Amino acid sequence: EVDRPMIERFQTFLLSTGRSKGRVNRYMASLKSFFYRHREWENVQKNPVKGVKMFPETMRVRYLELGQIELLIDHCSVRLKPIVLVALLTGLRKGDILKLRWNDIDFENRKIHLLQGKTKNPLVVSMSEALVSILRVIRVVLDSATCLTMMAST
Repeated sequence: EVDRPMIERFQTFLLSTGRSKGRVNRYMASLKSFFYRHREWENVQKNPVKGVKMFPETMRVRYLELGQIELLIDHCSVRLKPIVLVALLTGLRKGDILKLRWNDIDFENRKIHLLQGKTKNPLVVSMSEALVSILRVIRVVLDSATCLTMMAST
């Protein structure tokens, strides 16, 4: 029978093979989900992964270099390019960009007001002149209440 000490030994073994702490954590999360589901189906009596400590992870922040940005933009389709440009200039997630409505955008004060889809937190994003210009062009091209949803689907 698989028990918690066995899972902890497996976790230590994975780490000893050179796998990163993050990778080992992903394996543990998969195992936990596996046993959780089998517990639901009454195939096992308990989840041996429950209570096993995950390794602390350092979040990595990565930025695109100028050459990478230029390459990305050069390879975008006509429809995708405005969405990518808005993402690059705001740092917004794709879902938040596609849900933007014109009434979320305050051109006069150069602000975007939105409720983030993933976190449900309110967010105010300052707009650069480049972003204002891009959004004004999109507004002329599209006759829609949403900014970029129509651009993504046309």
